[in-house]
Amino acid sequence: EALLARMRQAVAFKKGDAGMKEAVDNARAGMNSFVAYYRRNTKIAGAVSFSTLYTAISTVSGHFQNYGSEYPVPEKRRKRLNQQFNEIEKQIQR
Repeated sequence: EALLARMRQAVAFKKGDAGMKEAVDNARAGMNSFVAYYRRNTKIAGAVSFSTLYTAISTVSGHFQNYGSEYPVPEKRRKRLNQQFNEIEKQIQR
């Protein structure tokens, strides 16, 4: 859930907001660590919540990889990511 909070924070920024680069860099480091650790764990990697989270990580990471850590996530993509984040939270609580 801490990773999810960092990802939510990173995608919430608007152009020119202070602290965006630091938040994005922090989220990217957390996403990389999470994927490196849990991808090999078959019990977790097979879970629906992992699959949805992995998709969200891929989307967020891909955006900042292509556009840099100072370019905000477009509204259409942010909306879809927030829907995925909500699904992940529901799946984690089960």
